[in-house]
Amino acid sequence: MTKVRRINRRHFLVGAGGVTLAIPFLSSLEEKKAFAGAPPYAQNPRFVCMATPHGGVWNQHMWPDEATAAQARQVYPGHQMHWGELAPATSGGTTSLSACLSAPSTSLTASLISKMNVIRGLDYSFYLGHHRGGILGDVGNNNDEAPRFERVPTIDQVMAWSPSFYPDIANIKLRSMHVSRGYDGLSSTYANPVDKTGPVNQIPAVESALLLFQQIFVPPPEAEENPRPLIVDKVHEHYRRLHAGQFGDAKRLSSKDKQLLEAHMERLYELDRKLNVTASCGDVQPPTDDAHIWDPVDSIQSAAQWFQIYNDVIVAAFMCGTSRIAVIGASDELWKAAPFAGDWHQQIAHVGGGGVPINDPDGAANRPAWQDILVGTQREFFANVFLDLCNKLEQVEESDGITFLDNSLVMWSQESGNRTHDNVSTPVITAGSAAGFFNTGRYLDFRNRQNTLFGSSAEPASDSYRPGVLYNQWLANALRANNVQPEEFERNDKRGYGEYEVFDLWSGVDPYQLWPDHLRDGASDLLPELVKGV
Repeated sequence: MTKVRRINRRHFLVGAGGVTLAIPFLSSLEEKKAFAGAPPYAQNPRFVCMATPHGGVWNQHMWPDEATAAQARQVYPGHQMHWGELAPATSGGTTSLSACLSAPSTSLTASLISKMNVIRGLDYSFYLGHHRGGILGDVGNNNDEAPRFERVPTIDQVMAWSPSFYPDIANIKLRSMHVSRGYDGLSSTYANPVDKTGPVNQIPAVESALLLFQQIFVPPPEAEENPRPLIVDKVHEHYRRLHAGQFGDAKRLSSKDKQLLEAHMERLYELDRKLNVTASCGDVQPPTDDAHIWDPVDSIQSAAQWFQIYNDVIVAAFMCGTSRIAVIGASDELWKAAPFAGDWHQQIAHVGGGGVPINDPDGAANRPAWQDILVGTQREFFANVFLDLCNKLEQVEESDGITFLDNSLVMWSQESGNRTHDNVSTPVITAGSAAGFFNTGRYLDFRNRQNTLFGSSAEPASDSYRPGVLYNQWLANALRANNVQPEEFERNDKRGYGEYEVFDLWSGVDPYQLWPDHLRDGASDLLPELVKGV
């Protein structure tokens, strides 16, 4: 057998010049070495969330064949989940898990599929409509179409400010990286995340790969005759006296202003900390193509190249050890198979179902049915962005037999589930085991297939509408996979992560018969067949 040579961290970083930081995917390197004992996983995994708006590509397009998940297991009384090994089909150089989850076989390899999961049956038990933060747990960040919920930090920010996730931040330059083009607002946290006080605000995303690189890059050290004084030192005495009420009218400082003052000082402490980070990645070359030019004629290729440059920077940050979290948002309008002169939002994303042909004002002949474009939209993101990052992480060996992907949890989700604006069976596609926490290579269906109380006559496969478990339980499992335990993330005596409510989503159906109390009682529990040993 030909011995496979893994690319190690040092070789990757030194050779990371040119247009991007990462080498192309080399299929000849996909074979893994075998080890007699358990391989040495990292103690602290990394987390990536990718998200796209809308979704709703219909069950028959999104999911693998239901028969793939044929093994049954009880999750709760009267509620069985089903699971099975992912079963790819290959034809004409394309490998598919479903119509949506398809890509060139050189990218969607058998080796990578063995490290993926397709998770179905994760529900929000109320109508959420247009939202951003729901994907990571802040359901209050919506278009006022859901019940009024308190804004809460998203799970990436719970991790970012948790000593359980970052037990040592000496080398952390950026607690979390945020990238977006057309789908911003996915991530949010407190004005003062250290003390968990103040309003919960959206975290801005960058649209410059070079700027992101500069935020995570640590240049080689230079000797300093006069070391720079800390920023905080310049203002701390003034802050101390103001906080103590030693400046005349300062005794009238309101509690709100004191909160703002504390948050400002925490930001200065964090800035000082980042300015003094040292790390062993001073020889990494920055991206040379910072502002990729968008080609309106070939938007799919333009979008792919734009996000792939960011993927390079994220991989470099992980290898340098200067960040361990990334959040990426991408508008579905970026992935148009052809120019479209109509209203994409209303005519494509909102049409609803049944294969209705598009009434395209640009007069293009033989326009495909709407679902073909929408499936293409999500499929192109899956193939060009999600798999691109996964393969780049998989190509670098972190320890013997263990890659950077093995020590990460990469998830991709969409704004909607079965249909646009339905939050039933919101899809979650993952790669990586979060340092051995998850089983992988599985299709996991947490729907209660025996509960036939609701459906949709508009959809051809309406009989596959079945209630599952709460999406909040997935968020809790993602946190626990990254070392953050329930005592740290549970709020207001609620189990799971984030806010939830039982809401009359389907007229005439008692929602408590769809999502009984035991789902909320078990919302922090580890999901069976997903988590190893459970």
